[in-house]
Amino acid sequence: MTKQLSLELCRKLLFSCAIFAGLFACLWLVEFLVPSMQGRLLAWSPAFIIGIPASILGVAYVLTISNPKNYIGFYVGVTMSVLLGVKFWLTKQYDLVFLYICLFVPFQLMSLVRWRKNTLNPSAEAAPLRPRYLGYKAFAAEMLVAAAIVVADYFFAIHVMHTTLHTAGIIAAGISIAASFFANLLLIYQTNDAWFWWVVYSVSSIALFCIAFDPFMLVLNIAFLIVNGSAHIAWIKMTKPEDMGWATPIFGKR
Repeated sequence: MTKQLSLELCRKLLFSCAIFAGLFACLWLVEFLVPSMQGRLLAWSPAFIIGIPASILGVAYVLTISNPKNYIGFYVGVTMSVLLGVKFWLTKQYDLVFLYICLFVPFQLMSLVRWRKNTLNPSAEAAPLRPRYLGYKAFAAEMLVAAAIVVADYFFAIHVMHTTLHTAGIIAAGISIAASFFANLLLIYQTNDAWFWWVVYSVSSIALFCIAFDPFMLVLNIAFLIVNGSAHIAWIKMTKPEDMGWATPIFGKR
């Protein structure tokens, strides 16, 4: 079992490397053909260099954990989170350092322990995977907490970090932090809400890195959106009508 999961992870890593090799080639070609773009797309700062392996690992991570049995992906996820924490520390984006180090890493480790136990010793836990959405009250509570996190991050960025980022970028970063909190928390329990929040995280991060003009992180989060969206759809198809929870009005009684 472990060997099969490791082979799956290796395939995802190779695929991720191919994606970013293609991206690197395209960016280099643009800089070569358009002299005014030199140093803008491939800015070889320490933060940029750290971002390359982090992005490669990030795509492999989300591709791997879309399989609810492949706990090995979380080892890659922890490594990605640490690298991105260092990257954002170097660029003084301390709210994103908090996101990746203080939220991503602990939750990924908790998911690793739980998913590994479910995969290797399913009898020790409840029944096999049965995706479900949370109820209306729980979802409403999530939205209120998420809004509070966005507001708190906005004031932290303005009054503590004294950020020069555009207001839209600050809000996008706050949404990313709020969405990732719930995505990582609910992923531990393998609920559909985790993938919903991962999609929200991906969209807000795409907006953030468009504003911050970070091509590697932008491509990483576009890949996140595609994979997270696909995983969400796949889990929805496995969800029984009575388990739709707050999403019942959206997906109906299939």
